[in-house]
Amino acid sequence: MKLMMFDAGAGARLGVVQDDKVIDVPALGDNLPKTMIDLIQSGGEGLARVVGAVAAAPDRARLPLVDVKPALPIERPNKFVCVGLNYALHAKEGGHDIPKYPSLFVRWASSLVAAEAPVILPKVCDQLDYEAELTFIVGKGGRAMAVQDVDASVDVVWERILAFADYPKMVAGVTECANYDVKQHRNGTQTIKTRMKLGMMGVKLEYFIAHTYAPKLSVLTWTLDYSRLSDLIDSVGYWSVAPRGEGGSRVFYSVDAALPS
Repeated sequence: MKLMMFDAGAGARLGVVQDDKVIDVPALGDNLPKTMIDLIQSGGEGLARVVGAVAAAPDRARLPLVDVKPALPIERPNKFVCVGLNYALHAKEGGHDIPKYPSLFVRWASSLVAAEAPVILPKVCDQLDYEAELTFIVGKGGRAMAVQDVDASVDVVWERILAFADYPKMVAGVTECANYDVKQHRNGTQTIKTRMKLGMMGVKLEYFIAHTYAPKLSVLTWTLDYSRLSDLIDSVGYWSVAPRGEGGSRVFYSVDAALPS
């Protein structure tokens, strides 16, 4: 799922990009995150709400991507402390000596511009430099956060993720796993409720998970099935699978769980 902040004339808003359209998330319901910061702070439950709403988004909420103006992804923090020449090869490729001490510099939020916005060359500068940055924003603590590239197609990866009955053979510590309720919805999503049993280091836990699978978005989110009594206090998480290279995939996984004391 591709996220962006955009402005269509009413201020910056959270959007989900699908092909040549951006889905206006706040237009889908008052209980949905309005900004990227809202989404991060809402955690797994907020992401699950967005996935469900986007899958059923009406045409009025689908705006042509070319008609919106990209906005900055996040509006805070108001400064970024950066480290220059932070590894030996980077220093060598630029013809610099390896520094004895970290080279620090600051980027203020007021110096950032959104995609496609003009970059102004200050009068005191002769030329611009460029580089690409990859940023991970962690909204809260979690467990088992992972990104992995696999030599298998997206369809094959999803076949394995959704093969819950095979988890005792595939996942260490899982002793039992079976679906007890599966519903197909008109918007193309599925609700898959699964009973799981874990056994490790003398501890046994039984819990009930409510998955929301959105094939069009290539996303699976989950929370506990709160209509049933689980040995966990709570659990939320997601899978996301994206194509990568020639027949490969990039798999994103995260889970957060509150265990009984």
